[in-house]
Amino acid sequence: MPRLLTASAGLVLEPLTVADSDAYYDVLDRNRAHLSRHGDYRAEAAATAEWVAEHLARPVPDRFGIRLGDDLIGRVDLVHAAPPRYGLGYWLSAD
Repeated sequence: MPRLLTASAGLVLEPLTVADSDAYYDVLDRNRAHLSRHGDYRAEAAATAEWVAEHLARPVPDRFGIRLGDDLIGRVDLVHAAPPRYGLGYWLSAD
């Protein structure tokens, strides 16, 4: 999957891979209380470092990390609700 550029300087969406495990775990760990306030990210809120590595080892083409510069600041997913109807699920770091 390609890196998706946005109109905001330094803000990109790129596929989350196992290489992002440490950064993804770090952002999850900092946001445990914040996750699932507006969506179902309960599994992520309870994640261990091992769970994250396992989760990201299974590629999902519609799962992207949200990066601002070099920092991973959240996640966005294309949700296949009832194709051709789709939705977006996302969360951003509280900071």
